[in-house]
Formats: sequence, C-alpha cells, structure tokens
Amino acid sequence: MKTRNIWMGIALLFSVLLLATCGGDSGTTPAPPPAPAPAPAPAPAPTPAPEPEPETPEMVTYEFPVGSIKPNYASPDSLLIVLGAQPYPQGASASEEVAFVAHPLGTTLWELGGMASEGLEHLAWDGHAHDLTDEAEAMGWMVLAEDFSTVQTLLQAAEITLSAEFPCLSYAQQLDPSPDWFVGFNVCAIHDDNGELHWEETLTVRAEMYDAGVRDGEPYMDDTGRTDPQEPITRVMLPPWDTEAVLEITATLRAE
Repeated sequence: MKTRNIWMGIALLFSVLLLATCGGDSGTTPAPPPAPAPAPAPAPAPTPAPEPEPETPEMVTYEFPVGSIKPNYASPDSLLIVLGAQPYPQGASASEEVAFVAHPLGTTLWELGGMASEGLEHLAWDGHAHDLTDEAEAMGWMVLAEDFSTVQTLLQAAEITLSAEFPCLSYAQQLDPSPDWFVGFNVCAIHDDNGELHWEETLTVRAEMYDAGVRDGEPYMDDTGRTDPQEPITRVMLPPWDTEAVLEITATLRAE
C-alpha cells in the first residue's frame, strides 16, 4: 500500500511537470505588435493659376464730340469756321487735297527732323497729295482720306475706329500760298509696354504748321526755287504758329 502511494505521488508530480511544460508560462513576454505607420500628410493645395492678362482688342473706337474739338484756324469755306476757327493769316488757305493715313506702330509718313519724301515734297510745294498717299499704299498702309471733304465727314461723325495693325495716324495738308508749308500731325493710339500692347485711354491730336525744307521763299508767298541742299522738316516758328496749333482734338477711348 505504501509503495502504491509512492507511485501515485510520482505520477502526480509528472502530471504537474507536464502541465507546466505544455501550457504554463514560459517566463518570457511576447513582443508587442509593431505600431502602425503614421498616416501620410495631406498634399498641399495647388497654387491657383494667375489670371490671364486681357488681350489687346484688335479694333477700338475713339470718340471726339464737338466739345473736344478746338479749331483755331481754317480756310474760309471750312466747317471748322462754324466751330469757331478764324481764317488763316494773310489770306492763306489749306489745300483741298490731304494725305490722312493709318499705319503700324514704329512707322510714320513723315517726322519732325526727318527729310521729306518725294511725295511730301509735292504735297507741300504744289498741293497734290496723291504721290504721298501712293507711298503709303505701296507700304501696305491704310489711306483714310485724300481730300478735306472726307476729313470733315470724319469730324462730323465724331468718332474713328482704329485697328491694332494700323494704330497710328499721320496727316499732311498744304498751306497756300507758302513756299512749302503744310499742316500736319503724327499720333499713335497704342504703346508697347515690355512687349505688351496697350491702347491709350486718351488720344491728343495737335495739328501744327511745318516747313518741309524743300523750297525757298518768303512766308505766305510762292516759292522762289528749290532748297539746295534739302533741309530737315521743322516747325514754322513765326507767329501765330510758334505758340498755336491749327487744330486740337482730344479723343477718348470708347468703353467696350
């Protein structure tokens, strides 16, 4: 009986040891699972695209109502007399033929300090404008008027439409009698700002008296011969032309 109890004790001990080996605590703590990866940072908001610059309109219109026209001198039969102009001094008058041209930026039909072309010489000397307008057409420019009647019609319309292709205006009209004087102006309605073209909000026209530099003679008298050598185009600086314009116009860009 005693021996049986010993074997039962041994069996019980082996059972305890077996349980400890198979199911008990091994004495080590299992490693914790890895921490989840942090969520990615949200992508930055895209930078908004800059607003595109407005394109330069291809065609614009300038308005010049009666109050914006200041005629100082004109021929006796001109519409400008009605608007307040006084007759030219010494009984002179402006030729019916004119050269009124629209042309590209950076070009001109004539310029102060430059030399008169053959066409301008004819206009200033004998009053015929067709040679000068032919020069303009040969360069592909737009002739707006070849006679003063058409110019008066434009003045009565009180507006003029210009294109980005031909945004500049040049004008020439002989004063008779004179050796080679002419009424003229050059003006551009557009300017280049670092490669970008912008229309002027206001266009100021000041028609003044010029000497073409091609004929000699006394003021308000026919020429006495060719100027040799030819001289540059200059302002006539005799009164009233030293201080006064023949005509002044302030035109305003029409809002589209």
